[in-house]
Amino acid sequence: MLKLTHIAWPGIGGHFRELQAFMRCAGPLSLDISIVFWGNQPPTPEIETECARYGVPYQYVDKPKGWGLGSCLNVLRALVCFRPDVIIPHGAQIVLVAKLYQIIFGGTIITVETQANALKTAREVWLSQISMLLSDRIVCLCDAYAAELSQICKKCYRESKVTVIPNGVDLEVFAPELRPSTEDVFILGMHSRLVLWKDHRTLFYAMALLKEDKVRLRIAGDGFELKSLMTLADDLGISNSVEFLGALSTNEVVDMLRSLDLYVHCTHGESYCFSIMEALATGKAVVTSKVPVLNSTLSELDFVFFHEPRSPESLASEIKRLVETRERLPGLAMAAREYAQRALDDRVMIRNYLELIGRVPGRCDVRRLSKVQELKTFVKSRCPLATKMYCRARAYIKARRLRNEAPANVFGEL
Repeated sequence: MLKLTHIAWPGIGGHFRELQAFMRCAGPLSLDISIVFWGNQPPTPEIETECARYGVPYQYVDKPKGWGLGSCLNVLRALVCFRPDVIIPHGAQIVLVAKLYQIIFGGTIITVETQANALKTAREVWLSQISMLLSDRIVCLCDAYAAELSQICKKCYRESKVTVIPNGVDLEVFAPELRPSTEDVFILGMHSRLVLWKDHRTLFYAMALLKEDKVRLRIAGDGFELKSLMTLADDLGISNSVEFLGALSTNEVVDMLRSLDLYVHCTHGESYCFSIMEALATGKAVVTSKVPVLNSTLSELDFVFFHEPRSPESLASEIKRLVETRERLPGLAMAAREYAQRALDDRVMIRNYLELIGRVPGRCDVRRLSKVQELKTFVKSRCPLATKMYCRARAYIKARRLRNEAPANVFGEL
């Protein structure tokens, strides 16, 4: 049985939707799935319930700001406990730890690039470059993202390592439902974390321009921008038109999407947006920001409309046009659902991952690599933190052979 460990953010969102697909398929495909949740908040009750439902073991590791040596060591300790054949980090930040595990115990690293390239800091660009060199395979969510990644990685880019695997949606859960139309009110909605790079402010200013059009907005999600957005709604005089729903479970997200006339997603950048895919699967037309990856991926779809980024006037104009031609929406909804059935099935995503894993050469010992000495020299000169972790782990391995200690105590008490 193939042992596979994900390292992912512990919130309800794109990472968890992908993990759910793996958990559902684990039994039929004989996969031994485990998860290391690495973030600044513990797993939600829904995540704990889903893991218990499918019998998936997991560990939560708190992630402080910055690198956090203790946090990185705890991630490594969790990997040692699970002993995976394949490690799938969702993001490049933890690839150095995954590589350290591979040096000691072997295995394969398949890194999923999830952060929008346009929003990456200099440190995150550097991590993407390191990930490109150290991972066995890199998964991008669309061709446009892979093209952007080649530009930021420059000489570190390895085309032979990059595979495009679009994310998918559970089409049985995210399905349309016929509901009576409310003629006097037009309902918009957006589901995301409430953070700065999700451009809720442009949406709120657009709502202020649409006061006379009987438009209502539902905001789903939680985050550090919640209080400032509530204050902004009061300042703009739209608090009676905006409803904050908070963090929602999967079933609540589905119900919210079904209640909408139009889905709106304002953003400064995306890799490949799960919220938009879920809206399309539930049969909703979408208005979103004209940012590089979304524009390249969705521009040819008749049921996806774009507004200029950070332009409330452009967004308000697009929404107003759809409000005035709302009789088109049922046809657009049908086309959106048909597209989701063709292109957004998460079972296809899982099949693509398994095919990718099958193509990666087996790796039992990193000493078989021709460039291992180059890697060690690079780590020692550029990554003193990783060097300390490596030396400590090697010392443990030597001590364990003498004392025959259990693997779970790999680093003792931190």
